Amino acid sequence: MLMLISVSAAAMLVIAYLGYHSGELNLTTRIFEQLTSVRASKAYQMQGYFRSLYSQTEALSEDLMVVDAMKEFSCAYQELEARSIPESWRQSIDQFYRQNFLPQLPSREEGSPIADLYEPHDSAGE
Repeated sequence: MLMLISVSAAAMLVIAYLGYHSGELNLTTRIFEQLTSVRASKAYQMQGYFRSLYSQTEALSEDLMVVDAMKEFSCAYQELEARSIPESWRQSIDQFYRQNFLPQLPSREEGSPIADLYEPHDSAGE
C-alpha cells in the first residue's frame, strides 16, 4: 500500500512539474508574440507619421507663400546679425540668465548648468 501511495505521489509530482513547465513556456511564448506584435504596430504607426510629415513638408516647400516667407526670414535674420546690441542690453541678458534662467535648470535637467552654453553669443540670438 505504501508503495502504491509513493508511486502515485511521484507520478503526481512529475505531472505537476510537466504542467508547470509547459504552462510557463506557453505563457512566455505568448507574451513574446504579443510584444513583437506591439513593436510591429508601433513601427507601422511611426512610418505612417513620418510619411505624413514628409508629404506635408514637400507640399509646403512647393508653396510660394512659404518660399517667400523663408526668403524674407533669411533677409531679416541677416539684417539682425548686422546690428549691434547695446552693452546695457547684454548686461540685462546676462543678469536674466544668471539670476532667473540658470537657477531653475537643475530642477529640469541633471547636472550643473554652464552659463556659456545657454547664453546667446550673437546679435540674432539675443
